[in-house]
Amino acid sequence: MSRKLRVFISSTMKDLPNERYAVFERLKSFNFEPVMAEELPAAAQASWQTIKKEIGQCEIFIVVSGTRYGWVPDKGPEAERKLSVTHLELEEAERLGLPTLVFLQRLPEGLNRETEDAKRLLQLRERLKSWDGGYFVTREFELAVELADQVGQALMNLLFDKFWQDLEEKREAEEMELEALRERTAGDEPPPKTSKEPDLPSELVEAVAARRTVLFAGAGFSLSAGFPSALLFVERLKQIVRSSAPDYDPDSWSGTPAAISADFEATLGRQALEATAAALTSVLPHVLPTFAHREAVRLFDYIITTNFDTLFEKAGARTVIFQEPDDAELPAAAVLKLHGSAEAPPSLVLIEREVLTLDLRRPKLWGAVLNLLRTRPVLVVGSSLRDPSLIRLFTEAGDQVSGYFVGPGLGKTAAARLSAWNLRCIDSGADPFFAALARALPR
Repeated sequence: MSRKLRVFISSTMKDLPNERYAVFERLKSFNFEPVMAEELPAAAQASWQTIKKEIGQCEIFIVVSGTRYGWVPDKGPEAERKLSVTHLELEEAERLGLPTLVFLQRLPEGLNRETEDAKRLLQLRERLKSWDGGYFVTREFELAVELADQVGQALMNLLFDKFWQDLEEKREAEEMELEALRERTAGDEPPPKTSKEPDLPSELVEAVAARRTVLFAGAGFSLSAGFPSALLFVERLKQIVRSSAPDYDPDSWSGTPAAISADFEATLGRQALEATAAALTSVLPHVLPTFAHREAVRLFDYIITTNFDTLFEKAGARTVIFQEPDDAELPAAAVLKLHGSAEAPPSLVLIEREVLTLDLRRPKLWGAVLNLLRTRPVLVVGSSLRDPSLIRLFTEAGDQVSGYFVGPGLGKTAAARLSAWNLRCIDSGADPFFAALARALPR
């Protein structure tokens, strides 16, 4: 089962191929897992039991209604009800109590409304419009890109509103699940070996075994655990700013997260910005540490990260430094959170001037991290190293930096860029890399 938020996309296929693809891509951009019938294994596509199972393993249900009622099975399970597959999927989501988002394509003026398919379509649409049991219905759409934007806005409203409404309940459930996780994973072994695991350089394995290596962990750690992407955070910021300034259009100048955060702060204040950033790390309470998080805490005395979330803490990290320390000398082991922690929102580094002046805002922390980069091999996992503060950090460390950069799909361009910091590339995701590393080291 994926760690990501699973969202089922239901619609007729023949009349809405572009729309289904647009929704699929928007969900992927948020680091959610879109589920559609045509993405299932070929042998299972006609199986209603398989579709029911997939819906039951999703947290949110999206239905897009176009110009067709859809195919009505004439045999097999549920055939006697004479409902389209889309209609059956909707009723299954309703039976399960899934939050359901409904999007209605604007019907063309010349649509023949006298056919049997059209009559059943119109009946279904009227039901969707008038039903008051919990559907979230947006305005009608015409273009696929318009639908994708509506889906993004509706998902943010659902997730963040639900976050605020159920905050205490979620925290209690998270603590219970975390405790169960600790019991399940005490002394856990690496997952079964796969073909995706890389061959590790012997000198890297030796350095990790000797506890000489420092880990630099980026957003890839959080994404692999199922956290929403930075794009969701950026879109949420824009959504809230537009509630006060409807003409706000950062898309015209391709605003970065730090730039949009600065606009948000200027418009709505620092406290609202911090609360929104902290909410992103709590909006999906089922997100828990991965095997890579637990192995990182076990194998590395020092972990440097720009991530706001608390997954390393939940994985067992005992000492966490997320703001300027009193003493420049580091403890024997620690997680160093350069951009702060969601558990202490005032510590978060969010806007442009904070990112660009991190060395001035936290000189002791900056100096301690520089010393680690200059004196120990560094292993970069899940970070692009393109954040301005990180570019400054590695550039200031200079020729004394050396180590490895782990990421999927690395090519010649990445290798050439990272060679300036003496970093050798290993083509792998975080979990396969740590599985290979765990197998190479004594437990």
